[in-house]
Amino acid sequence: MRIIRDGICYIDLESLVRRSITKYMDYDKEDYSLEDFVTISNPRGFKAVANREDILDYDEVKDLSKEELDEKVKRVEADMEPFINKWNHTPFYEREKLYKEKEYTESYEKLKDYYFELVDYRANREEIDDRINKFLNSKTKVKRL
Repeated sequence: MRIIRDGICYIDLESLVRRSITKYMDYDKEDYSLEDFVTISNPRGFKAVANREDILDYDEVKDLSKEELDEKVKRVEADMEPFINKWNHTPFYEREKLYKEKEYTESYEKLKDYYFELVDYRANREEIDDRINKFLNSKTKVKRL
């Protein structure tokens, strides 16, 4: 999940590592807790993270009602359905070829990553909101990239 404030992108380390975005940035190799947020203010890193469609933007979901959040999950599931159907209807011996199709794989992976963050937020909303609010109020766990 990411938060953008005043031209700075904050992203939770789990999202950063899961997507191997760190390859775009120089950073100190420290032991990070997966509950940490990292600060990305350099232009190259900001561009690599802030515009990615596969990272859930906190401001996009924080004010949604439960029903609106459920509806958003359903829309993403509907977007994923053609990819899943294509995979399920592809003969087993041709799936490796389908997997190697860059456009298919990258598009599906982005949707899947976004979906998992969205579903996680829906399931753990109160806990995540508390964690983000504490972070934004204190910024004591920020690691600079």
